[in-house]
Parts: sequence; structure tokens; C-alpha cells
Amino acid sequence: MDVRTINTKNRILNGLIKVLSTQKLSECRTIDIINQAEVSKKTFYNYFKNKKDFIHWVETNILISLKNALQKDRTSLEDTHNASEQKLWN
Repeated sequence: MDVRTINTKNRILNGLIKVLSTQKLSECRTIDIINQAEVSKKTFYNYFKNKKDFIHWVETNILISLKNALQKDRTSLEDTHNASEQKLWN
């Protein structure tokens, strides 16, 4: 993905986080997120259809990050377990 796209989406995400520090998700409007992110409406709508689409993107990325972290943790635990077993048999 293009670095500019990543930066812009992160700015929009940070805008959401700022808005959520003062409002419930159900109360915040797309324009609130846009204003906090300091991006134009056109930029927001270039990436997302609406607030629901944006929230879906956020949720998906959270779940992907969680899955990757759990897989990494699982691999680390398996490596530790395998190393312990080798020590027992040597």
C-alpha cells in the first residue's frame, strides 16, 4: 500500500480516536471525524463510503492485528516448549 494512503488512513483513524474521547460512537458524525483528522470530505470519501464503512475497516484491522499477535505469541510459546523438550531428552 502507498505510504500516503497509510498516512491518510492513520490520520482519519486518529481523528476517530479523538472524537471518541468526547463522544459516543453512535453520536459522532462523519464530519466530526473529518474535522479532527484535518482531512477534506473528498479525502475521507475517497477511501470510505460512509462512517459505517470506515468503522468496518477499523474493526477488520483490529481483528487482523489481534490474529497476527496471537499467532506470533503462539509461535513463541511453541518454540519455548520445543526447546524445553529438547533439553529434557538431551
